[in-house]
Formats: sequence, structure tokens, C-alpha cells
Amino acid sequence: MRALLVNTVVCSVAMLALAGCNPGSSKNPGESPSTTPSASSVSNPLSADKLAADPCTGLTDAELATYSGQIRQRVNQSDDDVKACLFRAVDGNKLNASVEVYPKTPGATGIEAAAGNFPYFKKIDPIDGYPAYNRAGTSTVAGTCTSIVAVNDKSAVAVAASSTSGSEYYSKPCTVSDALVKLVIAKLKAGG
Repeated sequence: MRALLVNTVVCSVAMLALAGCNPGSSKNPGESPSTTPSASSVSNPLSADKLAADPCTGLTDAELATYSGQIRQRVNQSDDDVKACLFRAVDGNKLNASVEVYPKTPGATGIEAAAGNFPYFKKIDPIDGYPAYNRAGTSTVAGTCTSIVAVNDKSAVAVAASSTSGSEYYSKPCTVSDALVKLVIAKLKAGG
């Protein structure tokens, strides 16, 4: 179970990083395809710098308690392409989560460019006015879902939710990841 969450985060990072590589382009990976505003530009950009510096501040124990019960461990899994914190529940049948910041993803354009790397990818209604998407490493979202939001034209913030079949959230992980990423966006709006 815990390996599944770690693998989900690692695969998400690898697939998103690969999406920036386009052999027919003269641009560098992760570089925005255009500096002019596009239809997918974020109109009210938020800074994710503070969250990227410490992604474990993205969610509190109280915010996770409904879904995860008590949190046993926070694991920082950051590198150049993603700044992430894994939240591991004490109870193996409860939901595990991660907060992820993608500082090199060119907003909604970059997220959409990575769509082909995920068997499940769906544009959803904006979350608090920001372009949002659900994605998973399998064609169904049973057990695992990541909600990713373009917070500006150069980065994205995501929350992944992962659970075992014994969890009440197994069949609706996107509902949980959507609710949790909304909490993270609220913190960014408040300057966090």
C-alpha cells in the first residue's frame, strides 16, 4: 500500500517531466511554449514558492483526519522536478496522501501536455477559479487519484490520494483529492 503511494508519486513526477520533452521543439523541457497569454493562462496567479520550500505544510493533521485518521509519518520526497510530502496514515486501511508542487510545469499548458502519460486524465471544473485536472496511473481511479491545479503559468500544485480496497474512499479517491487540493489552494491564497 505504502509502496503504491510512493510509486504513484514517482510515476507522476516522471511522466510530467517527460511531457516537457518534445523532440520537435527548440525549447527546453519545462519552458513555456509561449510568453504571450493563451486561453489556458491563469488569470489570478498564486505563488507556490513557500509551499515548494516545505510541502509538508500543505495539509495539517486536522485537515487529513477525516480521511486518514492519525498521521504516522510525513516524508519529504523532493527533487528538482517536484517538491512533495507524503502523509502516511497509522491505519493501513485509511487514506494516504501527498502534497506536490511542480515548479517547472508551465501551468495548464504543461499539465495538458502530460495528459497522454496517464491512462486516466480528465479536465474538471476549476477549483477556486484555477484550471484543474484529475489523473491516475490506471484507466480507472479506484484507489488512487491525483488532483492537479495550475496556480500560475509556470507551476502546478497537486494532491494525490491513495487507499486500499478496505478504505471507504477506495471508489472515490478523486472526491478526496479534490477536497484536499482545495484546502491547499486556500492556503496559497492566504499567502502560504
